Amino acid sequence: MLVDVYDVAALLEESPQLLTFLEKKRNLLYRHTTIQMGQKEREIDMYLYMHPPKDVDQKLLELSRDLKRVHKKIKERIFDALEFPPCVFGFVKGKSIKDAAEVHVGKETIISLDMKDFFPSTKSDFVLESLRKNFGFGEMASWLLARLVARRGVLPQGAITSPGASNVAFYDKDLALMEFAERHNLVYTRYADDLTFSSDENIEDATQLLSEVAEIIKPYRLNFKKVKVYRGRQRKYVLGLVVNRKLNVPKEYKRTVIAAIHNYVVKNKVPPGEDPIKYKRKLKGKINYIASINPTRRVMRFKKMLDEFDPNKVKKWGFIGVDVLEEGKKLFEEMLKLSQK
Repeated sequence: MLVDVYDVAALLEESPQLLTFLEKKRNLLYRHTTIQMGQKEREIDMYLYMHPPKDVDQKLLELSRDLKRVHKKIKERIFDALEFPPCVFGFVKGKSIKDAAEVHVGKETIISLDMKDFFPSTKSDFVLESLRKNFGFGEMASWLLARLVARRGVLPQGAITSPGASNVAFYDKDLALMEFAERHNLVYTRYADDLTFSSDENIEDATQLLSEVAEIIKPYRLNFKKVKVYRGRQRKYVLGLVVNRKLNVPKEYKRTVIAAIHNYVVKNKVPPGEDPIKYKRKLKGKINYIASINPTRRVMRFKKMLDEFDPNKVKKWGFIGVDVLEEGKKLFEEMLKLSQK
């Protein structure tokens, strides 16, 4: 059990002096900026050295590198080693989007919810209290870790510790939501800020259930604009996957990726502005994801085709019309968002 600053330092193999100094300077070691993700811009707190402003103090750049190194160790040696409730699938070793969605296959009713501003709503005090109460860490060890993974009192978007810290902070909420689901004969899973409930029965009116969930998760808030309720024979989605009778990647998305691979390998075409070498990595990520869910012969054939293709041997590249990649783009952006949380 980690009791004090010295225990934390010993586990991380860092000096207590550096850890306490990073705690004092942590708010200065990020740069708040926006990045483009598909069609949308996303606000993020990047480590300062990764996106330094002009005339920045070089000592702060070095400290930001130190902070990221310490964060990597906190993630791998502490957060990754913690045991969370079985409903938690996001940012947990050995669990995936596929595992989370599979739980809800074949259900009559599925209710998909999204929380607003999950990381910015997670205060360092939530992390501190949970480490102390639920994981048996000492007061000083909990305080130091909670402060090291926070910026201005909350979890920063972009820090590699924020996913694990959010699971720590939400521990009691997950237990309360599991108890709520059991009372109502529901199945509950959480992947980051996505809450999913399902039932073998037809739930005609989910208003009361939503109200109870909103009350349980306070001070976190539901994004009521993103509430989705699927019933009966309509196509049902969980985390971007179809879960009606078996787990499936949406056929529109599969078609889009296969068409893109065909254009890339057979016609030697890439979207405007894309580097052919980097584009192959993007396509590999997409087809590997599809293969992990639906390894059909056709999917595996295109996967092999892409794996064996050498873009360095192409003498001249053409360009794909933008419309070719539009179909299914929204689905991919949702999956990308989930995978990068």
